[in-house]
Amino acid sequence: MGAIKIPLTQVYGPRGSGKTLFLLIMNFLFSSRPVLSNFKVKLPRYIPLSLVKLLYLPKHVELLMDEAYSMIDSRISMSYVNVFCTYLAYQLRKTDTNIYLTVIQLSSIDVRYREEWDYRVHCERIPNNSDDWHLWDYSYAIADFRTNTSSVWVVKYEDAKLFFQMYDTYEIIEPRMKSRITYEILKSDPILLINQAKVITKDIYSLILTGTKEDIKFCLNSKGHDEIWANKVYTVLERMKAVRKYKSGSRLKAIT
Repeated sequence: MGAIKIPLTQVYGPRGSGKTLFLLIMNFLFSSRPVLSNFKVKLPRYIPLSLVKLLYLPKHVELLMDEAYSMIDSRISMSYVNVFCTYLAYQLRKTDTNIYLTVIQLSSIDVRYREEWDYRVHCERIPNNSDDWHLWDYSYAIADFRTNTSSVWVVKYEDAKLFFQMYDTYEIIEPRMKSRITYEILKSDPILLINQAKVITKDIYSLILTGTKEDIKFCLNSKGHDEIWANKVYTVLERMKAVRKYKSGSRLKAIT
């Protein structure tokens, strides 16, 4: 299906060591399949990765999870997303799907993913003729679990530059728990909390059908917000209804 078969590859190393670059090189040179990624890839076959896409993951694709702790954090190992991602890892060989994970520290991802791997790639920069660290070459030490062998792949900086235009190295990968974290931080300040609830309400407003809490939860999930915001969004909607009712009554009084 237009790709080499390497079901689960862990790519790790310090900041700026070329982890995301490795993912792009592999999928540009060795695959022609659809690329589902949680960061923007400037390829025609790029598909934005979401939890819904993960749930209905098609076969014969390349799945890229940059800063993988944002989705499979070791500190929440029993969350439904972590458990489901583990299920995916165990079923990879049946779906012909390749998963690439990048992390700074392997300990930051769920232990089940740390132990279930086919390739493990350590990234680092190595000196060349430049005194500027940012212009050094990229070195990838690749361990193959299946054959118990290892190798080193060096990519010259001049060659790597060809891939820089394919992604934004400064793109921030938001953790999937950010919405809940934001709520927990702001709940000590009611004004900031309700203001954020207004922002979220505006974001999901076009999806709201009945305005019930269950409807609101569905809309929140559809837009990537945590269900914990449901009560506050419901409050915002009720206030909006009250304001509209008051303004409508004021107009009627003015007419009469």
